[in-house]
Amino acid sequence: MPESLFSRAGSMHGHADRPREADITVVIPTHQRPELLRRALMSVLRQSYSALEVIVVSDGDDGSDAQAIVDEFRDRRLRVVPLWLRRGGAQARNIGVRMARTPWIAFLDDDDEWHPEKLARQMQATRTMQVEFPVISSQSLVQSNTRAWISPERAFQADEAISDFLFCRSRFIDGAQYMQTSSLLVPQELLLKIPFRPHLRRHQDWDWLLRAAKQPGVAFHMVAQPLSIFHVEEGRNSVGRGQDWEFSHAWATEMRHGFTPRAYSFFLATECVSRAVKSRAGWKAYAPLIRDYFLSGRPTVRSLLTLAGFLFVPPPVQTRIRRAARTRLQPSESSTENAMTPQEIGSLGSPAITTHS
Repeated sequence: MPESLFSRAGSMHGHADRPREADITVVIPTHQRPELLRRALMSVLRQSYSALEVIVVSDGDDGSDAQAIVDEFRDRRLRVVPLWLRRGGAQARNIGVRMARTPWIAFLDDDDEWHPEKLARQMQATRTMQVEFPVISSQSLVQSNTRAWISPERAFQADEAISDFLFCRSRFIDGAQYMQTSSLLVPQELLLKIPFRPHLRRHQDWDWLLRAAKQPGVAFHMVAQPLSIFHVEEGRNSVGRGQDWEFSHAWATEMRHGFTPRAYSFFLATECVSRAVKSRAGWKAYAPLIRDYFLSGRPTVRSLLTLAGFLFVPPPVQTRIRRAARTRLQPSESSTENAMTPQEIGSLGSPAITTHS
C-alpha cells in the first residue's frame, strides 16, 4: 500500500452523525489503480472540512475495483461512476462536474493526496474574494522517488497575468509553474461554462486556466502553503513529458490570445524549442520556432538566455545543472515567507477518519 507523507493520521473508527449538507464535490478520476485510490481517498476523508461528497470516476471499466475500495470506508459521501469506455482524465473530470450536487468542485488525481486542512483553508480564502468566480489553488509538495520540493516556489499574485505566472521563468534552472489540478477549488458554475477540453493530450491544466482567465468575473488566488502532494516518477515516459514539440506549438498558436507576448516567448523557448532539441528535430524545426519567438512574442533578456541555453547546452548537462542547483527537500530563498516546509507538513497530525453510513 502506498505510504502517505501525511502518515500520522488517526485510524478509522465507527459510524458518526450525518455531516452537514455538502457544499464541495471532490472529483477523482481513476483507472485500475486501487492502491493509489485508497491513499487518495484517505487524504480526502481526513479533511477537517467534512461538508463534502466524493465522486470517483472509474474511467474505462465497470468500476468494480474502485467500488471495492470505496466500500472499505463505509462512508455514504462516496460514490463510484463507472465509464465503460475509456474517456481520459479531462472528460472524466467533466462528467464528475456534471454529476456534482454542490456549488464547489475540488479535483484530486488518484495518485495525489491532500493536506488535512486543504479544503478548509481554501474555503476560507473564497470568503475574502469579492468576485463571481474565485478559482483557488495552493502550492504543492512535489514528491519523487528520490527527492521532494515545493512548487511553485512562489505563490501567484493577484496583479499578474496568469500566463506570466505560468510561463515566465526567473532562472534557467526553474521548471514550469503550475496550478496543478489536484490543488484546484473551483465553482461548479464556472466549470460547466468552461469544461476541460478532452481532445488535448497535453497542457490540459494550462489550457483550462488560460480559457478561464478570459471569463468575466474570474479571479485567481493561491494559498501560499503546500496543501497537496503531487507524486511524480522521475524518468517516467509520460504523455506530459513527451517530446512532441509540434503539438505544443500548435496549441500555443491556437491559444495565443491567452498569453501575454512575454509569456508566449517564454513558452516557445521552454516548451517548444526545448522539446524540439531533445527530439533532435534539427534547425529546420528550430528556425520557425525562433521566428515565432521574435515576431509573435516579446523577447526579454531572461527568455533569450533561456532560449540559448536550450539550443546550445546539451540536455544531460541541463539536467545536471538543475539537480546541482536544487537543495533536497528545501524551498528556495524565493519561496513565499509563510510557506510550510516539507518537514513541517510531515510532522502534522491528521484528524481521525470518520465513516458515514
